[in-house]
Amino acid sequence: MRFARLVAASAAFTIAVGLTAVAISFADAPPDSFLVANPTSLQLDVNPLAATPGFPHSAQVTVGLDANCQNAINATKYTIVPGTSSFVSVSPSMSNALACGQTFTFTVTGTAVTAGSTLAFDAVAKNQGLQKKIGGTSISIVVIDTTGTGSDCTQTNTCPVATGRPAAPAVANALLNTVDGLAAKCQTVFKGKDWRGKVISTIAGAMPKPESIKDNTSLFPTDADWFLFVKNSLGSTASPAFNGLYGLCGGFVEPTI
Repeated sequence: MRFARLVAASAAFTIAVGLTAVAISFADAPPDSFLVANPTSLQLDVNPLAATPGFPHSAQVTVGLDANCQNAINATKYTIVPGTSSFVSVSPSMSNALACGQTFTFTVTGTAVTAGSTLAFDAVAKNQGLQKKIGGTSISIVVIDTTGTGSDCTQTNTCPVATGRPAAPAVANALLNTVDGLAAKCQTVFKGKDWRGKVISTIAGAMPKPESIKDNTSLFPTDADWFLFVKNSLGSTASPAFNGLYGLCGGFVEPTI
C-alpha cells in the first residue's frame, strides 16, 4: 500500500504546461476503499524459458477493491489501470468496468533485472467525487536473469527507473471506459473508426514533460489529483489548445453523482 498517498493534503499551486498556466487547489481526505492485489509480490525472470523454481517469466495478479468498496462508490463502476514500470510489462493495459465485489486479473511479465521495485495499480472512477474515495495499491517486484548473461543493475547503477502512476494516455483511456457519455462525446469530435486512437495520441502529445511529473506528490499529492489534472487541466501547445481530456472532447461536462 502506498502509505504516502493516504495523508490528507491541502495545497495550492500554479503549473505551466505548454502555453497554459493552471491553478489547482487540493484538500483531499484519505480514501475509503483501497485496491487489494493477490499476490502482493512477484519474483520473475527476464528469460522466456525460465526454469528456476519460483521465478517464472510471467505471472498473474488479481486486483479489486477491498470490503469497503460499497461505502466508497456504491453501485457505480470503476476501471483498474496498472502504473508504468521499466522492469515489467502488464497485460491488458486496463481492466473492464468493474462493480464492487468484482476483480480483474493482469498478466505481469519480467522485462529488466531489478533486485527490488514496485508495480502500482490505480482505480479510475466515473467522477472526481468518487475518485477521491478510492485508493490504489502496489506490489513488490524482483526480476532476475537465469541465463547468466545479464548484468546486476544494482551493482552497475544501470537499473531502469520505475515511474509509478499511470501516464496521461492510460488515464484517458480508462476514463473513456468509465465515465458515462464521454466516449460518445469524443466520437462526435474525432470521426472514424480510429477515434479512440486519435484521442489517446493527442493526450500523449500534450502530456507535460518530463513524464515523471505525474509522480510528483508536491504537485499531485494523490492519484485523484493527477487524474483530475488529466481530465481538466492538461495544457497543450497544439493549435488549437485544449484543457484536458474533457476540453479535447468538445467541452464534455462530467455527470453528477
